[in-house]
Amino acid sequence: MTRRASKSLAPPIYGTQPRDALRRYSFKNGWNPITAYAKDAIGNAYAADERSSPELKQALDTVWSHLGCLSVVMLSRITVLPGSAWSKAVERKNCFISNADMAEDHTFDAYLKA
Repeated sequence: MTRRASKSLAPPIYGTQPRDALRRYSFKNGWNPITAYAKDAIGNAYAADERSSPELKQALDTVWSHLGCLSVVMLSRITVLPGSAWSKAVERKNCFISNADMAEDHTFDAYLKA
């Protein structure tokens, strides 16, 4: 899977949904449950069932337990740091972040250590 690179300060959003469409999930008087999935450019929505893979569940649990407390602004600032997969795509003027760059991106490693 690739992520679309954006020149804005905020990290890119999957699919083509405008940011306003994603605001329904924001924090306002408590967390709003996700009731719909964002769709890609041709209208497909994707979901991963963490029960299908113990490794996926462990990865999601690790990320949530270490990064779930960070604000959207902080996550955005970390995502765009020099050397990140996002910054490499922007430097190369690529429309998408490559799988290889995502695999080699260690931008969040310091935040994922216990």
